[in-house]
Amino acid sequence: MDLINFTLFPALLTRFCASDDVMGSALVARVTYDLVDGKLVASEQQAWPVSPEPWECEYGPMEADEGFHKGGTDIFLFAHARSQDRRPVPEITVSIETRGFRREVVVFGERAWLPRVSSIVPSAPRPFVELPLTLANAYGGTAEWDGLKVPCADNPTGKGFILDEEQAAGQRLPNIEDPKHLIKFWDDRPLPVGLGVCPPAFSSRLRAGVTFGQDGAMNEIHPCLFNAAFPDMVAPIIRPGDPVRLTGVSHDGPVLFEVPSVPVMFRLSLDRTVIERRPAIDQIGIEVDKRRVFVSYRYPFRYVFYEGQQRQAELLMAQGG
Repeated sequence: MDLINFTLFPALLTRFCASDDVMGSALVARVTYDLVDGKLVASEQQAWPVSPEPWECEYGPMEADEGFHKGGTDIFLFAHARSQDRRPVPEITVSIETRGFRREVVVFGERAWLPRVSSIVPSAPRPFVELPLTLANAYGGTAEWDGLKVPCADNPTGKGFILDEEQAAGQRLPNIEDPKHLIKFWDDRPLPVGLGVCPPAFSSRLRAGVTFGQDGAMNEIHPCLFNAAFPDMVAPIIRPGDPVRLTGVSHDGPVLFEVPSVPVMFRLSLDRTVIERRPAIDQIGIEVDKRRVFVSYRYPFRYVFYEGQQRQAELLMAQGG
């Protein structure tokens, strides 16, 4: 069964065999919006594709759009921490908030570990105006142990990962931290704070998505394993009309918009049975610097397959979309 796409938005139909005679499938569509005067307007150029394979965007690797359903709505924030009115400040609180969901991180200026009489302490943050919200500025990096370079398993590209106190003096601390788990000592090892796409092998993603038995065997896979955002950036649900508020990412103050109505309708025809559904919101990706947002939509379904069955899948513009 192929998808007939009557819209200008990129879309695909995923498939898998659920059992001997039951097929699983999911409609995935992605709409790129421009943020204009606090409203999201469908872009003339639909810059964000859908893909059955992993691919690379300007912010790093993106996961494939295959899969059936997930354990919530992914939120990706592609942005810089920015001070109000371009005033240099030692730290900035970045937050994203929508109905029933809030994520807050603190972003510090450059710091390093300083030796004291009986301990190693962080230096005062150097005032700054803006800083990229990327994993390169989160906890991680590489440390030296017995003459070998040892990478932080969750984030080898970051900063602050130290294995020996004697090597701590002068080492930089991460800029981006979780305010609930601030680094106080050189051997603190918090989870790296990520706001974009989460690496598939990220430890907290695996712990949340897979249950292992006492024998070490995998007992259960949970839908949240297939969420591509960092676990703290997965909202339980986001609906059309929900307000979104970002702080700490613009020199001009908070960034505000409302989630638009679903612009597409999925029609599935199985012989004489016709089902029409608006897909649910699957992901929201916010490009602050480009004043652009993409919204991914997903509708998963199963059907009994038999020879000679007439099947058709269509993506249409919804009324008012």
